[in-house]
Amino acid sequence: MYKNTKNKAIWHKLLHLSKEFYSLKPWEKFRPNDIFGIQDPKSNQFYYCVIESTENNTHNLIAYKGIKGLIPHLDAINGSIFDHIFQYEQNFLLVNFVKKKHLFEEDLYLLKNSPEDYPRNFLKPTFRDYSSGLLPSFISEQQAETLCHILKQTISIVKAFVLDSKILVDNEKQYLFYTHIPIKDETGRVTSWEARFVDPMEVEEAVSDGKTIKMVSDLVLAPLKGLTRTEDKLFFDTIWLPRPIKEGTDDRAYFPRQMIWNNLKDGNMYIHPEDNGIIKHSFDFNQDFEAYFINKIQSIGFLPSSVHVCSDEHYELLHPYFKPLGIEVEVEESLIELSGIMYNMFLDLFEKSNYYEEDN
Repeated sequence: MYKNTKNKAIWHKLLHLSKEFYSLKPWEKFRPNDIFGIQDPKSNQFYYCVIESTENNTHNLIAYKGIKGLIPHLDAINGSIFDHIFQYEQNFLLVNFVKKKHLFEEDLYLLKNSPEDYPRNFLKPTFRDYSSGLLPSFISEQQAETLCHILKQTISIVKAFVLDSKILVDNEKQYLFYTHIPIKDETGRVTSWEARFVDPMEVEEAVSDGKTIKMVSDLVLAPLKGLTRTEDKLFFDTIWLPRPIKEGTDDRAYFPRQMIWNNLKDGNMYIHPEDNGIIKHSFDFNQDFEAYFINKIQSIGFLPSSVHVCSDEHYELLHPYFKPLGIEVEVEESLIELSGIMYNMFLDLFEKSNYYEEDN
């Protein structure tokens, strides 16, 4: 974070903008469903922002990364959140204002070594990165720069919102978000910002029938060609293991995932904590999957008539393997309830395994 940074000015700017944001007390005006977007001019990533207060009298600016990051917040508003997924799949940058006693050493170091004078009666800012499958951590220098853009545009939006609370609402389409878009010249320099209503599904990539996905070769799939084809339907899912792990080369702790297969025809679950279905890092999801897949389908002993998943991520993972075998992978969001049931069933089995003993 700040101690090892080469660009201390960006952190000082971050504190300055945080103080300006705090002085406006926007949490007194904004509600959880008052959502607005900001596009990061450097990465072009869209962030969808929410301002809120907590029961502990802390105040937050949450910048959800893309529509996938925002969906858990929308689900929480609608009362359809699934706890076994929500706590692990959050993806956002957080500016959190807390009492000084709740600051960590890095937070205190940043405040003490910045020329920015933070009033004593102000809660103090902390900056955190929440990424899917990882424990929260201090933000990087690049993320500090991103938060500077987000805070500056948020301040502008807050001031406009105070004058007209209807600016975030599009009267014609409900699911468009009021968004600040950077306008750049030929050199890539930001010359101004434009406010417009954005459909997040149009500006971000989404899985569709027309998306090109590279298929796995017949040579790789050859060991499966002789298996008997049945009318069975398999459900594939991944379950977050409840205790984080930090290995020697890791910058931060992560929650590993276990891959599971369930036969929708007879309810049989093809899983054991000691098998080779552990995904250690969420960002290594596709690594080493090929060997696991071949071995796992061989151990199941047959080729199903279809495979069912409840997320686009799992579709992208399995489709290249099953399509050459003439087996369709279908996305069914309704299976999320089955995922929760399987998670609860699996916990007892997992707790009795020696997985952590082996790793530690």
